[in-house]
Amino acid sequence: MPRGAKKGENRFSEAQTKKQSFRIKRIKTHVIPRLKALSGKVSINGQTPFCKLCADIFNEDLPVNEARIGYRTLEQNAKYWEILGATYYTYWGTDAEVSAHRKRVMGALTTIEANKLKEENKRLSQENEALRAALRAHGAEEKPQSLPSTPSGSDKTADFDRVCRALKTVIDASEEIFEVNEDELKITSNLTDLNPNEGLVPKALAKPFIRWLQERREKMGGTDE
Repeated sequence: MPRGAKKGENRFSEAQTKKQSFRIKRIKTHVIPRLKALSGKVSINGQTPFCKLCADIFNEDLPVNEARIGYRTLEQNAKYWEILGATYYTYWGTDAEVSAHRKRVMGALTTIEANKLKEENKRLSQENEALRAALRAHGAEEKPQSLPSTPSGSDKTADFDRVCRALKTVIDASEEIFEVNEDELKITSNLTDLNPNEGLVPKALAKPFIRWLQERREKMGGTDE
């Protein structure tokens, strides 16, 4: 069997991961508690002096088989600083540093929320198009001269009935995420306030489904079940 790393593979990745995991654990269980105990007792002016203190605490009584850490590593490694930075800004950060840190955090959160909203809108658009396609395929038109009636012919009627049953199942199982407004002939989503005025789909597409619901309710004696 061939030995060594494959081309482009880091043969030391496993060792590096273990090393980083050990350091993160030691920072959380050994360095942070010591820093909190020193808060209010020690004056620290700036991130570099803070990281030097962190390195001294980290390296104190370090197991002989573990490598010492330098203060620059603590200052420049994003994962280490993410843990240590919270303590620094809480106890020793200047107003300007804390303000800048808050802006970075809020900027990151805003980006995350924007990406979530973008993904949600994309998903809703895909569901919208799927619904349009399903209803279009069973008798509804995008811009009809007159609103379509339930498709004629036993095959079309059966297919249309199956589509409407499936759509009703999805709406019922959505736990009120999707809602049918029969008075306004709309199918809307409660996940967003960005629904078009006519709903997720044009009324010409929503109306055949709502008419099916109403006719089904009449046949069932006034119940949707």
